Amino acid sequence: MAARFDNQRSDSMSRILDTLKEPMPELADVDEVKPEEDDVDVEDDYDDDTASDDDDTLGGKDFAMFKVLVVGMAKSGKTSLIRRFVHGTFAEIYKTTVGADYSDKTVTVDDTLDVCLQIWDIAGQDRFAHLTRRYFANADAAVIVCDITSAPTIAAVVDWKRELDACCSEDFPVLLVANKCDLLDDVPRALESGASIQKMVMQTGIEDWFRVSAKSGEKVDEAMDLLVSRMVERYRAKEAQDDADLQADAIASREIIRLDACVTPAPSRCDCS
Repeated sequence: MAARFDNQRSDSMSRILDTLKEPMPELADVDEVKPEEDDVDVEDDYDDDTASDDDDTLGGKDFAMFKVLVVGMAKSGKTSLIRRFVHGTFAEIYKTTVGADYSDKTVTVDDTLDVCLQIWDIAGQDRFAHLTRRYFANADAAVIVCDITSAPTIAAVVDWKRELDACCSEDFPVLLVANKCDLLDDVPRALESGASIQKMVMQTGIEDWFRVSAKSGEKVDEAMDLLVSRMVERYRAKEAQDDADLQADAIASREIIRLDACVTPAPSRCDCS
């Protein structure tokens, strides 16, 4: 059996050696593999599209984020106002806000700036006051909402403005929105409420006020556009001031005299005899 196995192994080795001795095919007979033109075009098109997408994404446009507080007594229509502005809808039935709720909307200011409004719907019940005041931090603007048909909600505007003044910066823009103007069917009463609101706005330092309807959408966008414009003015003023400070620092740094750049005079030799 061992001799038979050795013979089989010897025959296998011989066949392998004979195969290796056979001439290799000429390389010239093998067709040259070239990249297909379609593949090259697709790759070039992809590069162009990618560059175009990057340009559209950057576009030289600035982007800013603003935190906006919406405050006011319960049932004044804060949530409905936000829903109308953000989603363009209105619902007769809604749930009372507990603590705070959050929405956002991106607005195009002009060809150079887009802004994202982070809108915080702050609960108006007094029992939530200890929870909601912490949301005032780092806010950029506020909207106080009142029900124009409800005297208590109008009177509460002064208290809300006082709260905002205590928690926010001095140049903090505040807008008053007198909601539910669609319920005003008494002209003398409407004029009287408008006069009292105007007087309160001037006394408290509120930026401006609008008579709006979250139900119909009347004046909602106009009110928010004014608030956005005020925030953009502050934003651009701060950007300009920061640029001026950087330039001033750069000029000051060039005028600093480096001690290692000063040439120390050689000590004079004394000719004392």
